[in-house]
Amino acid sequence: MRAAVLEQPKVRVPVRDLEIQEPGQGEVLLDMVGAGVCHSDYHFIDGHMQPWSLPWVLGHEGAGVVREIGPGVTSVAPGDKIILSLDAMCGYCRNCSLGSPALCETYPRVPVTRMTLDGPSRPTIYAPPSPSRPSRSPMRA
Repeated sequence: MRAAVLEQPKVRVPVRDLEIQEPGQGEVLLDMVGAGVCHSDYHFIDGHMQPWSLPWVLGHEGAGVVREIGPGVTSVAPGDKIILSLDAMCGYCRNCSLGSPALCETYPRVPVTRMTLDGPSRPTIYAPPSPSRPSRSPMRA
């Protein structure tokens, strides 16, 4: 699979071939349908913000279809359509349960995941199901 990979700030971002791995504990492997590039991605490219590590697969907002689920995942199943956000909400606190994940009581204490380190600009992505939101849109992978 191919993805835009930031190798260092302030230089052209190459598209690289990446290996697909099995989803790990609590992860979901998605076939990405779309990915957004937001202003924070631009800040990583121009050096105004530093990613957790380099190389960095750009993107942190997207939508996709679940291909596989890892051990311990019960909230989604293969074929489910979900929307992703870097703003990882827990999915379980009072506000998340009431449908207000932007007011998550644990944010920003949710740990960094493989999704944040390996963004949705690639055709497949590993994501925890908790910051993923179900979607009824007619997207197809």
